[in-house]
Amino acid sequence: MRLSCFGPWWLRRVLLRGLAVLAAGPVVAENPDPVRVGWAGSLHAVHRGDHDSVITVNPPLAEPGLVAIGVGAGLDGEITVVDGEAHVAIVRFGRLAERAVDGSSATKAAFLAWAHVPEWGEATVLSSDIPDLATLDRIVAEHVTRAGLPTDEPVPFVIEGMIESVKFHVLSGPPRTAGADHRESAMNLHAGNVPARLVGFHSTRHAGVVTHRGSNTHAHVIEASGRSGHVDAVAIAAGARLRVPVGPIVRE
Repeated sequence: MRLSCFGPWWLRRVLLRGLAVLAAGPVVAENPDPVRVGWAGSLHAVHRGDHDSVITVNPPLAEPGLVAIGVGAGLDGEITVVDGEAHVAIVRFGRLAERAVDGSSATKAAFLAWAHVPEWGEATVLSSDIPDLATLDRIVAEHVTRAGLPTDEPVPFVIEGMIESVKFHVLSGPPRTAGADHRESAMNLHAGNVPARLVGFHSTRHAGVVTHRGSNTHAHVIEASGRSGHVDAVAIAAGARLRVPVGPIVRE
């Protein structure tokens, strides 16, 4: 069977992994390696106007097993990393672009949350639509609990599938007006019925730090086309696949 023409590359990878699991059966590590989680800066500080670099990501973002979401220093772009694939979305001359991430580059961030994930658990196929962020919050919490992971520590998650609708933004510098919302200069984007991945963190105890106030999740999107950014609203079709890590959560 040839898969070269079947959907985006990441969907082919999901299918191949699923076939491997069916062939070999589930494998559960007796003593899984820990998931190392950390963050620098906070969302509250960014919203308050602290836009300077708090961390330089070096070695580069394209590190195997690394998951990260963040904000570029000076509010210059959105950082999204999953399974060592890095996207740094920026706005230049009124157009969405992407900063190259290679083996020699470093990235400065005003806020960054990250996790080194040695192993992901088996993906769960979602049986119903997720119509909004509040439902996403609840569904991720259920799966984190079911996996035996703590709900009060930042736990990374990835959802791959068809996105019915997503609104997202890419920051493009400080607000033009003193004291204005940090998103004043952002580029706002929208997409519907696109294959994509959501990458994020869930915690019940880190509102204003890793997650936004009033929510236990903070997510970015990576479309199959390569566009990425911070999720403001989303609806996910049934059949999407949700993954959370295997192993205890420890802080770096």
